[in-house]
Formats: sequence, C-alpha cells, structure tokens
Amino acid sequence: MKLSSINYTNYKYFSGPDQKNSVSKQTSDGVNFKALKKTQLAGLTLACACMFKAPLEKFNSEYDLQDWALDNINIDFEDSSLDNIPLRKQRLDNWKNYLLSEMDISLTKAEVLVIYSSILKDLKPENKKIPPPINSEVLEFSLKEIKDKLKEDRSYTFNFNKIYQKNLKLNAITHMPSELDVTNTGWIYIPSQLHDLENFPSNIERLRNFSYKTWCTKDYNAHAYLAGGDFHIYLKNGEPKVAIRLYNNHVIEIEGEKNNKTVPWQYVDVIKKRILDKNLKTLPKIDKGINNSEEIAEKIKTIKSDLGSAIDEYDIKRIFNYFNIKCTEEISLKTIINKIKNRIMGREYKPMYILDSFYEPNNFKYSDLGLNENKIFKSIKKISKNANFEDSQITSLGNLESVGGNLILRKSNIINLGELKYIGGKININDSELENTCKLTKINGIKIQPNIKIKELPKESTYQ
Repeated sequence: MKLSSINYTNYKYFSGPDQKNSVSKQTSDGVNFKALKKTQLAGLTLACACMFKAPLEKFNSEYDLQDWALDNINIDFEDSSLDNIPLRKQRLDNWKNYLLSEMDISLTKAEVLVIYSSILKDLKPENKKIPPPINSEVLEFSLKEIKDKLKEDRSYTFNFNKIYQKNLKLNAITHMPSELDVTNTGWIYIPSQLHDLENFPSNIERLRNFSYKTWCTKDYNAHAYLAGGDFHIYLKNGEPKVAIRLYNNHVIEIEGEKNNKTVPWQYVDVIKKRILDKNLKTLPKIDKGINNSEEIAEKIKTIKSDLGSAIDEYDIKRIFNYFNIKCTEEISLKTIINKIKNRIMGREYKPMYILDSFYEPNNFKYSDLGLNENKIFKSIKKISKNANFEDSQITSLGNLESVGGNLILRKSNIINLGELKYIGGKININDSELENTCKLTKINGIKIQPNIKIKELPKESTYQ
C-alpha cells in the first residue's frame, strides 16, 4: 500500500467536515498567516506533532495534520527478518489490519502513526524481537491512560510500548490463577504442554507477556521451552524478576533480569522457598548457583558495613576507590575560584570528580547498595577510559562531559546523555534505550551534529 505524499503549494486545498474546497492563501515567500499552532492541538494529536516534528507552518487545520500523519505511516515496512521470523510478520500484519480498520472510526490517523511507529521501533534485521499481540481492550485502556495524563500535562512524554506491555500483563493477571498480593507481587505458574495441552497456545502468550526483556522467552524460545517444562515466574509490582524453568520435572535454569546464568541474589530466599513449597527437584548446577548467590548476598552485607556512612553521604571518592576505580577530585583554576566564592558566600562547595573508568561490580549493581546512580553522576565530570553502563540503573549521564575510551550503552537504561560532548573511542548502542545524541559533538575523532537520531550516527563511530 503506497500512500501518496502531500503536495504543499502556495494554494492548499484540503478537506474536512466543514472545510471542503476551502482555500488557504500564502504569501509569495511561503509564509502562511493561518498556519496551525500547537496551542490549537491537544492530546495525542499534539503529541504526534511533537514526536514526529510535523511541519505545522504548512498546515491550516488539524485536518491537514491528520493527512500528513496518514502519509507518514510506514504501512509498507519491510526487512529481511520478516521472512526468517514468521511470528514477527504475523503480528505486524495483525496490527496493520486492525489499525487500518479502526482508522477514522475509533482511532485518528495521528494516533495510528504514534501506535504503529512505536510497534516498529525496536524491530531490526539484526534482532529477533517480536511485536506484542494486538488486544483491542488493552489498547483502548492504554490510550485512555495516555490521554488522561496528557490532559493533566500537555508536555507529558510517554513510551507507548512500555505502557501497552504493562497493561497486557495486568490484563493477563486478571484472567489467570496466581499467587499475587495486592501489589501484584508473588509467583505465577505457567504449565507446560504436557500439563495443560488444551491451553498451550494461550500459555505461550502468557510466557511471552511475563518474560523480562532480556529473556529469550520474550520472543523466539517461548514455544520450545514451554513445550519442555513448566515455568514459575516471580513478579514484583507486576514486573518479572525471576524465572524458574523446568525440564523433565527438574529445575534446569533460574534467571534474573541480567539473564547471565546467575541466580539473582536479591531473591535467593524467595527462590529457595518456592522450590521447597512446590517440592521442585533441582540439578547439582542449580544448587551450586543458589549457594553462590547466598555468598553474594553476604558479600553485599559486608560491603555496606565497610562503606558505612559513605553510602548515606554519597562519598563518591570513597565508594569508587573501594571498588578499585580511581576517583580524583577535579582541580582547575575554575574550581578553585568557585570554592573561594562559595566559602565567602557561606555556601557549601560540591566538588566534581574524574573517574579512571566505570563499570558495575560483579553480580550486583551500585543501586543494590542503596545508591541512586543518577545522583552519583551529577558529581562526575570526566571518565578517562572506558565506561560500561550495561545493566546499570542510570537513566541520565548528568554532568558527565567526556569519556576517553569506549562508551558501552548496550542493554542500558540510559535515555539522556546529559552534558556529554566527547567520546574518545566508539559507542555501543545495541539494544539501548537512547534515541538521540543530545549534546554530543565528537565520537572516535568524528565530528557529529548534536541532537541527531542515534540510528543516523556514522558506522565508524559505533560497534556491536
């Protein structure tokens, strides 16, 4: 389906309930005095115009914007993965058919653009991600949630995929037996093909819905793994934290959010209780993994005791030096002057720091010590070598201005580079949440324009 492009000329004919055959006059230099303004828009229509940078100066009414939205819906999305991943193609066809059938009935063209673009966002030839299933009830509820927030705050930013997936889980919880408390915390049981043949297809969807984003059961392995054995998934506030996978009635795998073949130490007690309560048989490697996680839990208690007040007071230098990351206070003429000014004014001086490198400790995160990692990076000015944010809880790099080596954002939660302007090495953005380069001007010796889309970065500046 090829949607024709909108032709903007000095005289623009457009249609709408009360606007058929009306004409808008522009000046000879192309200035439209009747141009559509953001103040005339609201809700998802305004959000669409902002998200996709619609050329409002060329529009005379919302009808023009809706036509423009229609023209920008990527109905003909194609990539090589559609031939190799049948379920991806099937789900996309389902979404496309539903959205087109509801367009101008229950959904505006702008809403369809927002929804379908979100569904396509993470689908790349190099990954195996599968769009969520279409559920009209959940979709309606999710749109209402977003619209209600937009009524309260016109500038509210949202991630449609996260909201929709969250509501898919909540909807599934209400239609299946579980052991969850009022906060949706507890265990859910998903039986295998052997134990529930009749509901096997719907149980596969449940497994996908309740799998964490790093688990292979989120996409391609749900069918094969559930055919082989039951799943027990632990939720905290409705979000998956632990998966226990069985095969031949034995626990063969326990995974946490990191999906690193390590039993998550934070939940080792609830895992042990589940195994005991359900009389689950474990393999020796599983017993060893549980013992290792108990040792990590004890280690964290020791670290908290060793660091003591440094955690409460955010003593950055002491914390990083404890983990063998050299941390020094930034000293320059500017910092000396600021320190003197603050002393004269009777104000507290907050120093900035330089790290030799950055990485999360083995098997746990700084946040597990009770630290707010975003707060930490408000005090970091420079990282001299490599910086690895994979699996960290940081969402913004705060006042960090330069990274001397490679910047690894693979599977990170960072959505804002803050003040970062310089990366001496390359950047790894595989499976990251980052969408634009913010204030970055140089990567790997290559000058770039700030605030460009991540996917527009030159290949020489990135690596997998």
